[in-house]
Amino acid sequence: MMTDRANLHHLSHETVAALWAAAAPVELPLPGEPPCTLQIDPTAGTLHLRTAYQLPEPDVGRLRNVDFHAVVDGNDDVAEMVVRVKDGGLQTSYGFLAAIISQLQQGARPMAEAVATAVAQFRDLTMARSPLPIEREIGLLGELLFLEYCIAEFGPQAAVNAWHGPLAEEHDFAIGGVHVEVKSTVSDRRVHVIHGLDQLEPLAGVPLVLLSVQLTRSSPESGRTLPAVIAAVRELAGAQRGSLDVKLAILDWDDLEADLHDTPWAVRSAPLAYAIDEDFPAITSDRLQRAVPHLGQISDVSYRVDLTDRDPTALPLTFQNFTEWSQQ
Repeated sequence: MMTDRANLHHLSHETVAALWAAAAPVELPLPGEPPCTLQIDPTAGTLHLRTAYQLPEPDVGRLRNVDFHAVVDGNDDVAEMVVRVKDGGLQTSYGFLAAIISQLQQGARPMAEAVATAVAQFRDLTMARSPLPIEREIGLLGELLFLEYCIAEFGPQAAVNAWHGPLAEEHDFAIGGVHVEVKSTVSDRRVHVIHGLDQLEPLAGVPLVLLSVQLTRSSPESGRTLPAVIAAVRELAGAQRGSLDVKLAILDWDDLEADLHDTPWAVRSAPLAYAIDEDFPAITSDRLQRAVPHLGQISDVSYRVDLTDRDPTALPLTFQNFTEWSQQ
């Protein structure tokens, strides 16, 4: 259907929603220079802005939900911006294209500049999507599995408050009179990466335990995805959901990227604990201070430790059920 007249800047949100709800494609010619048309296509779930083609082309290659095409319409070269409308995002998508048209017609900006300005205004719609690196995904998954267990054992407030990993503290958890550093791996061997000289440095008078969790790719029937674990922990957190979400955000978790984390994971073997004592192979500031001059001038220390052939220690009594719970 082609309307006789339309002015984008006079379209209310209600009008756009009504046209979308009609479930039929509609094209709206927009007065002004350069001439533009707005196409609403509910069947495809997209909005289209078409106008005269010009160089340089807008750079949208790394943007999510937004595409650019150069097309030929008769004898004319046409630039087409396409926005994919996600759940509940119709008005934001419409506003993004309205901002581009305003820059084109009222600001007399070239296409590339108009798009760049709109991108800055609507960054949440257009920013590039990318999943967490696999190392960070499995690291977060291991911590959340332990947090899920701690909520059941200690309650939501104590458990969420005890999760220090996102806060750049030395250790992941401080709960039950013990500090716990959770390390996850997908390797056949219990090889873990230690970041920095303080990660395995016990605080005076506080026991420190490294909890080794081996994960493996699984099936939907026997494993859980990272988003599924996050959903479960959020439900258990109850009134602590806000504090939990703040910590997830610090770790760069974004629900808009949830579909990119679709791998089901399962615990490969029983988690094992290792007491961080004088016999543990840890590189710490205290140990290096005795051997390395000017240690403060060294930064970004990371190393791998293979615990496969090392005898584990018993988990503290408050956590001993975690091994059995994690493999249910």
